[in-house]
Amino acid sequence: MLQARGAVEVDEAGLVTLVLSEREAAQGGMISLSMWVDLWCPVCAAKGLPGAGCAKCSGRRTVRELYAAWLAVPPGATSGEELKPSAFLDGMVETVRFRVRVSAGRE
Repeated sequence: MLQARGAVEVDEAGLVTLVLSEREAAQGGMISLSMWVDLWCPVCAAKGLPGAGCAKCSGRRTVRELYAAWLAVPPGATSGEELKPSAFLDGMVETVRFRVRVSAGRE
């Protein structure tokens, strides 16, 4: 939904860009963001190697989980500034990274 409104962009490398208006960037604030991410299968990881009969991942070695993060946008945030999420999920296949882009055309 945020992508459809142009508030979030995700590139090929999985970098999440939060598109803020000049007013939003100047004010700062908190953003809550949820997304689906891939995690290494906890059952396979505990056993060392995946098995075709794994009930959790069916041998794919990864599972999809909903990841929710709180991001603190400091007042005066600038384009390119990276934001650190409140937490990461253990076992994420790729760490999610967040950055800010300030857009004069965004209201």
